[in-house]
Amino acid sequence: MKRTASSFAIAALLPLAAGCSSGTSQPEALGGGGGTPVVAASANASATKRPGSSAAPSVSLVSFRPPQADGYPSVTDSITASATTEDPDGDGVSVDWKWFINGVELSSELSDTLRPGRWKKHDKIEAEATPRDTRGTIGQPARASIMIRNSTPSITSRPTGSLNGYKAVVTDADSNDSTERFKWSLEAPVAGFALESDGTLRFDAVAGKASSGQKVTIVVTDSAGAFSKQTFDVNF
Repeated sequence: MKRTASSFAIAALLPLAAGCSSGTSQPEALGGGGGTPVVAASANASATKRPGSSAAPSVSLVSFRPPQADGYPSVTDSITASATTEDPDGDGVSVDWKWFINGVELSSELSDTLRPGRWKKHDKIEAEATPRDTRGTIGQPARASIMIRNSTPSITSRPTGSLNGYKAVVTDADSNDSTERFKWSLEAPVAGFALESDGTLRFDAVAGKASSGQKVTIVVTDSAGAFSKQTFDVNF
């Protein structure tokens, strides 16, 4: 038996959605058990064998190589799949690819890599690998799935003068998600300081005299609970 790995590098540029599944496992029939199998042989597929051909190849493993340390891609990453194939007769094996987003096939995507721009956070991405040996024998397809993670917001602005009236600006890779909302707050109360709902910092000099020498920290939190901070020294 000959085993080959079809593996490719990933092109890439983040709190993680609960319930995400990643990693690899052995093939499992679709619809069997609970949850979403990382690797699954299609229940409706059967090997296609030409007259006089040898045994069909198979896919023993389908996996992803996202660029993030936690193993999940963001909306700005490309996603590359790889497949480990086997052939009982030692024939060379190539892989035909299909991609799905939330169960909908992307008919124009036929390579091992899916470029960003089509999905939003928490979308389910699936790659389907179908093995084909050099004699034209086609084996059963297998699928793997991965979920798009939530991206962490970032405060990109800096005050250029007085903190009073400073409006913090947030950027987030998930800005293509129309449901994204941000909550602004102060990490801890500081005398004389207040933060409005749009990220504008207000300061009352009279009430704030006692805050000299302290720090004021702005916090922005997205709808999934990911947050970013910006801290200033208060001096008079």
